[in-house]
Amino acid sequence: MKNNVTFSEAEKEFITNLRVARISTISPEDKYPHIVPICYIFHDGIFYTSLGKNSRRIKNLSKRSEVSLLIDEYKEENRNWIVLKGVLVKVKAIVLNYTDNIEQFMKGWGNLIEKYPQYKAWAHNDLTPTDPDRRRIMQLSPIEKISWGFS
Repeated sequence: MKNNVTFSEAEKEFITNLRVARISTISPEDKYPHIVPICYIFHDGIFYTSLGKNSRRIKNLSKRSEVSLLIDEYKEENRNWIVLKGVLVKVKAIVLNYTDNIEQFMKGWGNLIEKYPQYKAWAHNDLTPTDPDRRRIMQLSPIEKISWGFS
């Protein structure tokens, strides 16, 4: 999917350096948001995250692939905000499995391992996943963004 969303250099640096974001999918049963923290990477304008094949997010995406992703940072000192910034991104999600999408899967998986070495515990020496049938990569292509706190 072609990504027409552009991020400023400050937004890119912010997105790249933070380690946790929140992702929201919609439950097809009750239409309520399902929001969870994720570890993610941002590579060539696309976000990637890892998840298990039985994740609630995958069930939610089976009916609706539009997702919201929030990367934000708030810090206060003496009850004053010293950092108040974030990027809310509407994205189109695609779930990649190792067997059917090996190239795209490994692109996301390899970059996740680079940012989060903890993932290596779930990988062979060549970085292929030790549990390829159970592991999934969610590829998140930005559609629209709102940001605040950037000059």
